[in-house]
Amino acid sequence: MTKILSVVWYKVLPAKFGGQKGISQFNDYLSNYFPLTCICSSNNEPTGTENYRVKAILPTSKWQVVSLRAWSKIIRELKGGDFSHLIIEHCYYGLLGKYARSFHHKFLIVHSHNIEYLRFKEMEKRWWPMLFWLEKKSHQWADLSLFKTPADMDHAISKFGLDPKKCLLVPFGIPSTQMPTTKERSSAKEIIYNRHGIPEGTKILLFNGTLDYAPNADGLRKIIHQIIPELRKISTVPFTVIVCGRIINKEFKDLLSLKERDYCFAGFVEDIELYFSSADLFINPVSTGGGIKVKLIEALSHGLPVVSTEQAAAGIDLGLTGEQLMTSHGDDMTAFCKYIVESWNKPPGVSEAFLERYQWKKIVGELADRINRQ
Repeated sequence: MTKILSVVWYKVLPAKFGGQKGISQFNDYLSNYFPLTCICSSNNEPTGTENYRVKAILPTSKWQVVSLRAWSKIIRELKGGDFSHLIIEHCYYGLLGKYARSFHHKFLIVHSHNIEYLRFKEMEKRWWPMLFWLEKKSHQWADLSLFKTPADMDHAISKFGLDPKKCLLVPFGIPSTQMPTTKERSSAKEIIYNRHGIPEGTKILLFNGTLDYAPNADGLRKIIHQIIPELRKISTVPFTVIVCGRIINKEFKDLLSLKERDYCFAGFVEDIELYFSSADLFINPVSTGGGIKVKLIEALSHGLPVVSTEQAAAGIDLGLTGEQLMTSHGDDMTAFCKYIVESWNKPPGVSEAFLERYQWKKIVGELADRINRQ
């Protein structure tokens, strides 16, 4: 009998941010096919709505991945629960995965959300070669490797020497095909206008993400220093860029002092769905970082027109988005702003093919079929 233990070494519950949703929803849908338990760090707070069992018993420190105490808890759960499959999120528990596979004969699945070593190499961390080794070995040890984008999967197959037959594309999914109605959009816009003191009739451009993450922080700086001034030059249409997201890391506190006309910093909001429903356009000027950008999938699923850099749109099937997603090359913010003006009057909408492709039910169903065939 297939029985899965998912190891999540950081906080994902309650799921408020894109990456957290990606893991919690993935586990929710996978638990419709197999019994699943998630063993995770003790700062997780299950809501009680999860379809799977949650055991928040691991240390909160990132060093837990080399802690024998943490290892013993995971191995004890793995053996005591009679699990047949082990899923590790990212590569950091790769050595434990190797141990569980070799000595306890568990089927090892490595769930990659981006190519981790590239992210830290880009950040000029001197220890990135060690991470390259761990990431490479983790995927080589795995019975099945999951990737978010075709580019990530191709890179891993090439650089890590993986068997393509042991790799599967599992993009970020969406739980619902229900777009906001015209009435819901109008109501949401009125609420946001009033909440932030925005004049009625103003175009709302939305950007959201974890802002104390370097790529997103750089994207915010582009909005303030390049995008807003350029939009004023090329258009007289009133607009406001609303930015939602947390800033708790002291390294990025300077972002809180950014000020600009036509800019509204909403911070972390509990009702992000309301902001998606109120927006005329979603923008993503991020040009670094890997993996699929959850925020774009969410925006498109809400029917929003989207303007993005090519880098930020990597992994999304452009054949399914049509004119709803416009991309500019690199850091060309002049072209980026031109696309904004061309797109902010587009009616909301999304193709049925897009909604079908990025449904969690379809994505996880393909994974379940693969697991059953092993």
